[in-house]
Amino acid sequence: MTGAAGFLGSRLVGALLSGRDGLPHVSRIVAADRAACPMRDPRVECRTGSITDGEFITSIVDHDVDMVYHMAAVLSGQAEAEFDLGMHVNFDATRSLLEACRRLTKAPRFVFTSSVAVFGGSLPGVVPEDMAPLPQSSYGAEKAMAELLVNDYSRRGFIDGIACRLALWITSPELVTNNLVHAAILPASALAGRRLVNLPGLCVTAGEMLASLERLGGATARARVRCEPDQRMVRIVCSWPGALDVSRPLGLGFTADRDIDSVVRQFMAERR
Repeated sequence: MTGAAGFLGSRLVGALLSGRDGLPHVSRIVAADRAACPMRDPRVECRTGSITDGEFITSIVDHDVDMVYHMAAVLSGQAEAEFDLGMHVNFDATRSLLEACRRLTKAPRFVFTSSVAVFGGSLPGVVPEDMAPLPQSSYGAEKAMAELLVNDYSRRGFIDGIACRLALWITSPELVTNNLVHAAILPASALAGRRLVNLPGLCVTAGEMLASLERLGGATARARVRCEPDQRMVRIVCSWPGALDVSRPLGLGFTADRDIDSVVRQFMAERR
């Protein structure tokens, strides 16, 4: 797993180790990131380095690996501000990782975390899953190119890939983790050749999120939030879709949060 020390990566490591029904037995997880994964378990082997380093990429893809999660990325704002860094991390390193997987004797399941930032331009109110990507940011372009690589390496039989699109579409960390676990065990036959999935989420505004915070956390908690629009980020985020058609992912067994209040309650419960 790349990005294993991150917010979602560390959660996903824990979920994979949980032994929940439907998961294959996990004997070992190679947790790769620039920092050590915080999960403490004898089955977790931390390897630290940069995925822009070809030798590091080669060193983390062991000969017996049968599942790969590629979660490491430079996100929207930084990828827009630092073009070369975004290309090296989000595209070049993905290609290097896919090449390392190609050299394995057995094609591994390859779960790639993409983004709804691949969409842009003139968008309908509800964006269908098969709409052609037209990204309006470097980050979106890098993710779209990587999706094509995942699809073609799968077509050639080098990997058994699935690309799961996340954010800005709101979803709780628990549901994202559960859906990424499901992506690892979903049979390739169920995808019917369509290896891109818009993970289910909620369509809510920032104002609705703050209203939920006040309902559940009180006026004092709401008062801690200051609204200061960042026009650079506004231009990027406003090019993304506001709502997605997720009828196919739901039919494939992926799940969605009930409402924004359930997301806030989950966060509050974890902090108690």
